Amino acid sequence: MTDEPTILLIEDDESIAEPLIFGLQSEGMKVLHAPNGAQGLALARSDHPDAILLDVMLPDTDGFAVCRTLRPRVGDADSDCLPRAGRRWIA
Repeated sequence: MTDEPTILLIEDDESIAEPLIFGLQSEGMKVLHAPNGAQGLALARSDHPDAILLDVMLPDTDGFAVCRTLRPRVGDADSDCLPRAGRRWIA
C-alpha cells in the first residue's frame, strides 16, 4: 500500500515509542522512529513525513526547537508537528 501516511516519531524513551509505533502501524501507517532531535531532523528532511510526533524533552534538544527548525524547511502544509510533554500531547 503506497498511500499509507508516514508518521515520524521522535522519542527517546523506548517504553513510550514501542507501543506508539505498534498502534500507528496497526492503523496502517508507516512509522519512522528517531531517538533524538538530530536524527529526527535528518529523517524529516529526507523522508518528508505527513506528521511528526515528538517528545518535548529529548536528550540533545527540546521538541519545540525541532519544530521551529523544521517548520520553514519541511513546509507548514506538508508536515504537522505534535509535541508531547510527559504523558500529554500538546495541541
